[in-house]
Amino acid sequence: MNHLEKIVVAGYVSPSLVDVYGSSSFTTWFCGCNLKCYYCYNWEIALLRNDCKSIDLEKLVDEVYRTKKLVEYFQATGGEPLLQTNGLIMLYNVVKNNVGLKTSLNSNLVLYDSLKILLEKVEIDHIATDIKHPFEETTGVDLNTAQLYWNNYIKSLSLAVDKGIFIELRLPFFNGLDMNSESHRITQVLNILNKSDDYIIVIHPLLGEPYVKPWCREWCVGRCNPKLENLELAKSWFIERGFNKVYLRI
Repeated sequence: MNHLEKIVVAGYVSPSLVDVYGSSSFTTWFCGCNLKCYYCYNWEIALLRNDCKSIDLEKLVDEVYRTKKLVEYFQATGGEPLLQTNGLIMLYNVVKNNVGLKTSLNSNLVLYDSLKILLEKVEIDHIATDIKHPFEETTGVDLNTAQLYWNNYIKSLSLAVDKGIFIELRLPFFNGLDMNSESHRITQVLNILNKSDDYIIVIHPLLGEPYVKPWCREWCVGRCNPKLENLELAKSWFIERGFNKVYLRI
C-alpha cells in the first residue's frame, strides 16, 4: 500500500453494533457529501467541518487490524464515501484481502459512475442505503438535480442487486410521511429488490432535537421523533406488498 495515500475522515469506531443491521463493524466516517438532506445529523461532516482530517490509509488499516477480532465488517459511511473513490478502493482491498473482514458501504448511491468503478475493482458484501422519500423534499437539491440523482440511484441499486450484494434498504421515517404519495418511486425500488432474496428493509425513525442536531431544524420540527405506531404502519405497508424482511430500528 502506498503510505502516501490519504483519505479525509471524521473518525472511526470499533466495534459498532448499529451500522450493519444484526452485525458488528469497524465504521469509518468519510467527510464530504453531495446531498443536503434536511434530517441529516452528520451535516458538519458533510461540510468538511468539525473533526474532519486527512489521515494515512496505513494508519487506519493498523486500527482495523487492532480490533478485527471484535467485528465482522469494515464499513465506510459518511458523508458520502464515493466522493473519495480512489482511497476507498485501496482501503477496501487491503481490508478484504489482508485483514479478512467483510466489506460494507453506506452510500446515497446517486454517484453511479463512482459506484461502477468501485464494484469493478472491489468485492463489496453489504450495501446500506436510504430510500429518501419524497426524494425532492428530503435531499435539499434542485428539481433537475433530484431527477438526475434519482435515476442514478435506481441504476446503482440495480447494479448492486445484479452483483449479488446484500442490500440493507433503509427508510428514514418522519411524522407525516405518506407512503402512497409518489409511490411509483418506492415501487421502482421494490421491483429491483424482488430480483433477490439478499436484502432487508429497515425503518429508521428520524430523530431531531433534543437527541441530535439536524441540518434543517425548521424542517425537523413536527416531523422528527415519530411515534412508534406510525413506524408500525410503515412496516405493515411493506408487508402488505409481499416484503416480509422488514424491521424497525428503535
